[in-house]
Amino acid sequence: MSCPSSLKSAGEIFGIDEEPVDLPPGYYIYTALMIGLVIGIPLLYRQLWLVAWSLFRHFRKPPHLRGGPEGCRPVGRPGHRNLSKDVNQSPRGRGSAAASSNGQVKPSSGAVRALFVYPIKSCYPVEVDEAKITPMGFEHDRQFCFATWHEPSSTGGSAKSDAPKKGSSAYWDSTPHWEFMTQRQNPSLTHLRTQLWLPDEKLPDYDEESEVVKSGGVLQVSFEYSPPMTTVRNIWSVLHAKLSTLDLSAKPVWKFEVPLNPSAEQIRERRYGTDRVRIWRDEPSGINMTSEIPKYVLQNLRALLFDDIKRNAPHKLTRMKSLPELRLYRVDRSKDRELYKCAPKEEQLGYQSIIGYQDSYPIHLQNMATVADVDKQLQDAKAFTPDARRYRANIYVSGPPAYDEDDWTLVSIGDSDIHVSCRTTRCKLPTNDPDLGVLGSDNQPYAYLTKNRAIDEGAPNTGCLGMMAVPAKDSIGRTIKVGDALKVLKRGKHRFVADPEPEAQRPPL
Repeated sequence: MSCPSSLKSAGEIFGIDEEPVDLPPGYYIYTALMIGLVIGIPLLYRQLWLVAWSLFRHFRKPPHLRGGPEGCRPVGRPGHRNLSKDVNQSPRGRGSAAASSNGQVKPSSGAVRALFVYPIKSCYPVEVDEAKITPMGFEHDRQFCFATWHEPSSTGGSAKSDAPKKGSSAYWDSTPHWEFMTQRQNPSLTHLRTQLWLPDEKLPDYDEESEVVKSGGVLQVSFEYSPPMTTVRNIWSVLHAKLSTLDLSAKPVWKFEVPLNPSAEQIRERRYGTDRVRIWRDEPSGINMTSEIPKYVLQNLRALLFDDIKRNAPHKLTRMKSLPELRLYRVDRSKDRELYKCAPKEEQLGYQSIIGYQDSYPIHLQNMATVADVDKQLQDAKAFTPDARRYRANIYVSGPPAYDEDDWTLVSIGDSDIHVSCRTTRCKLPTNDPDLGVLGSDNQPYAYLTKNRAIDEGAPNTGCLGMMAVPAKDSIGRTIKVGDALKVLKRGKHRFVADPEPEAQRPPL
């Protein structure tokens, strides 16, 4: 069988003129438009149904459950309340005279006025009506922190014999590490609002197999920031914020959420890494959860906090070629941060005390009468607004006279006993206005406390206000509520210890 020498074209077979035809430009536009409609209409139809279904599910929820994950309820409320404004009101609750078992001669009583937790270290608080006690303090308190990478300046190496002691300021200045962030250097951290969402099996959309329930709920974080008008997303966000509120000064609100307590399985699946994070003289392990923050949100957050550096530490800009790297860490419960210092010893307490990302101790207690007295002394300060939230305590109590707490060593609150370990030494953080995120130009109350409240021989040049505490073993798992009675059970002498090493722990009181 032989192949034909030539094949006829389709034009020859059907008698079609094969001369090229010049189609008008509109033909191509029309064709592209029709192809776009054929593909786009089904996609648009699907998207509209998804939006409608999302809106239906949103509005069928009660108002207080909107904006949160399925099967979860919000806990507490933003800590907007300035307790200093109503300090003269009687406490909500019934106090009774403390029964002393050791012959103490100055019994005091009172009640809990307010309770606060701080899910992210140095960010805006959540005010709650009750709080569960854990070995690390209140549940969900200071379980997260932001950190930046510290790169020491190149000043040349030093001899090994001259190497600074580990944990000292010189050591951290010369050692690369992840550095915790606080309002001392970044006062804008107070603009980061936090909201806790916890699983509630009573809700109709609760599912014990959901990722949210397995992780114990989520932490939602939001902040206001006007980004540069360099991308479509940024332009739209700025315009939407102003148009939706009819306020030209309105700023876009950026949000993200992270699992509250990811399981070991979730940590593996999401590939969270771990790093050592410096918290003062300690370097506890932290779970890096930065991947949960969308990149564009993280970029805006870095820019917001970078503005603080430009205002408060402009000398650092000379070493920075770009915005500093920012990470969000969670406490790593597989490697607890043990507490010694002034805490009761393990044999006295019944367990080894531990902390999360608190500066030093699990629980921080503040007497409102003391706060009121300091406010009174500073009433002529021009850049100081009285606000008890400046001191970032967990428990605010009313009833005892001012400074009565200075020698407390054991108190009961409701049915829970709390060991009062030491006084709270004060840095410059309380100079930051908790609503404005601006450090006071007159350096108050830091200057006043340094001059008038340097009362602890263990910290002779540092002002003190408030008390640090550790929960008794039998109190773990119990709940403290607003209005619970406060009873002072024991008093004694305090001496502050800064060294975190076990051998420096203070002897039992």
